[in-house]
Amino acid sequence: MADDRCSPAKPISITQLSMKTLTNFCVFVLFLATVSSAQNVGIGTATPDPNAILDVSSNSKGMLVPRLTSAERDAMGTVTPGMFIYNTSANCMEFYNGTEWVSLCATVAACTPPPASVPASNSPVCEGAAINLTATPVTGATYVWSGPDGFSSTLQNPALTGTLAKAGTYRLRTWLLGCYSTEQTVEVTITPALAFRSCQEILDDNPSAASGVYQIDPDGAGALCAMDCYCDMTTDGGGWTLVLNYNHQGGTNPATQPRTTDLPLLGSTVPGTNESGTGYWGHAAPSLMNYIPGTELRFYASTSAHARVMHFRTGNAATLSYFRSGTGDCTGIGTGFTALAGHTTFLPASTNTHYANQGNNAMTEFPFYRAANEHWGIRGVGNRWEVDDFPSNSNFNTYHQIWVR
Repeated sequence: MADDRCSPAKPISITQLSMKTLTNFCVFVLFLATVSSAQNVGIGTATPDPNAILDVSSNSKGMLVPRLTSAERDAMGTVTPGMFIYNTSANCMEFYNGTEWVSLCATVAACTPPPASVPASNSPVCEGAAINLTATPVTGATYVWSGPDGFSSTLQNPALTGTLAKAGTYRLRTWLLGCYSTEQTVEVTITPALAFRSCQEILDDNPSAASGVYQIDPDGAGALCAMDCYCDMTTDGGGWTLVLNYNHQGGTNPATQPRTTDLPLLGSTVPGTNESGTGYWGHAAPSLMNYIPGTELRFYASTSAHARVMHFRTGNAATLSYFRSGTGDCTGIGTGFTALAGHTTFLPASTNTHYANQGNNAMTEFPFYRAANEHWGIRGVGNRWEVDDFPSNSNFNTYHQIWVR
């Protein structure tokens, strides 16, 4: 009786076969595959076509080729021209022509996806910054980008980000159902980095530079764009870059504004002017402070609660580190400081404690104070505006500044 494990209707593993069964299996395979004298292989035929290396013949069954999604296909890496697959994402046969995958779908026009539009301009991009192009979504599409210097990227989402920008033309085609859309383009230009990173560098280049608004580029050829800043070119030798400015009107309690891509400018010098929500309001967050060079800080503050004025400079390393990282505290700020013109407050000499690890609020959330007596606070704990006093609420006008050199 024949061994039914060789039946074509029941696939088996060769490793499971006994010697006798293996012999029967080989006979069965030779029945299906015939090798002619011309080295043509025939499956299902005893006379393979002489011009075909492989001739598969059947009048009741089909032949399966490798079935891959678009992502699996693209993950193969380098592909030999002539590679043939069935794309299960596009539901189409495809072959690789040496440049791209070509669909064998019968109706090409029906599968052409709509083009994804891109912004008319992504310019200017700051030198050293990453490109940020986002196309309109096309449902189910793959986004194929190309650009200057041979740049290319194939993405499953329409946003092209995180790649160092280069000037030139960027092109986008969508791929869907085995077809490419028409090509869309966008021009990208690069804004060069500026030479000066701080007001001190401007003053070093031009000793006669006057106080006012200048442009600096704190990180040079980095991701930050050039920005306006206010430079004090006269006080205590000049070269001071304004990094914190809060002119607070009594009776209001606006939120502080940590800035990561720009600096506050100098507006009114009359205490109590309401500058909240303007370009004159805010302070450099640690991520921005970290790029502004300098080894000294200058503090200025006044309040309508009393007549004392704070005005001093310090090279305290702990304070500089704290303001540039948001981690640490202002230990040591009360010693080694230099009182400047008009300084009459008890702080910083009376300092005996600090808030620590305040992150973006390192400059504002009680960085130094004498407990229950004198404080530096800018909307501290949500509502306290204090200059060398305690406790002071939002009813008083206060004016706080910090400069770096």
